[in-house]
Amino acid sequence: MTAYDQLAQIIPPDQALANKALAVSLQQITGISKLTLPAFAKAVSSVQTMYGLPLVNAQTAPISQSTANYWLSYGGGSGNYGAITVSDVIGAAAGIPYTVVFTDIVSVMSTMNLSYLNLIYTTMDNCLNGVYGGGTLLSPVVIPPGLPAAGTYATIDIAMSTGLIPAANTEIANLVAIYPQQTTKLNTGWNAMVSHLATEFSLQARSDINIANYVNNSPVAMYGFIFSLPTYGQDTAIGGTAEYIEAVADTATLTGQAIIGVLRQGQTEMALNAAGIGTSNKPSAVADPAPAQAPLMPAQYPYPQTTSS
Repeated sequence: MTAYDQLAQIIPPDQALANKALAVSLQQITGISKLTLPAFAKAVSSVQTMYGLPLVNAQTAPISQSTANYWLSYGGGSGNYGAITVSDVIGAAAGIPYTVVFTDIVSVMSTMNLSYLNLIYTTMDNCLNGVYGGGTLLSPVVIPPGLPAAGTYATIDIAMSTGLIPAANTEIANLVAIYPQQTTKLNTGWNAMVSHLATEFSLQARSDINIANYVNNSPVAMYGFIFSLPTYGQDTAIGGTAEYIEAVADTATLTGQAIIGVLRQGQTEMALNAAGIGTSNKPSAVADPAPAQAPLMPAQYPYPQTTSS
């Protein structure tokens, strides 16, 4: 028989049900089982309300939409609700997301015939390196027959502006017409990398991060980083700390692999703690000799006796 059933035999059932509902509600208060009724009553009487704040009382959501829009526009991050991730700020050092995007770009380009465009760019490079002229900006340039924009030009600048650059623009337009899907993917990829890099610069400026002024091999920074690795390992979200550190760690070395191991330690601790299993990172105690004690001023009874003269 439940407490409700027993109470319903003493008082009217509706009152017993109301009492049960109140009891269940009170049980949601942390530490309620350890409070006496006088202490609980005193705490309740001290609670502050939103009385006299009509705009707050009129809210139908935890955060007003105008407030949310402000922080979303200010954040500019790639995380949930515009949250700024580690990769948003310093992703370039780990190749995030540049490595993946650039790999996709190379894959798309391999499906296109870019031989003539490459020949145009090679010819441009040769002009700048003096292959077709005297080697100075004011020297005449003679692009041999069979190459893009073949002919004689008074200077490298004229060869570029009137010959090779128009040839490149024409070939690019042809490629866009022949490969519309590929060019769309390429533009999307390049725009994504440029946009991400611009975001990094912006977020670094907002955070007052000046990478050029950082002190190398700072013991304080290194110790702080090392002891924080287990916590970093628990941030496994895309663009988060664990992904970033794993990307920059040199796993060809013992140090790099140890960093990855400590990241995993943090994830293991989180899983074990969730299961109620305690963990300890302290190594087995080693008996060390007690350090010599300093001769401090006496402070315990019996105090040393002074001799009178």
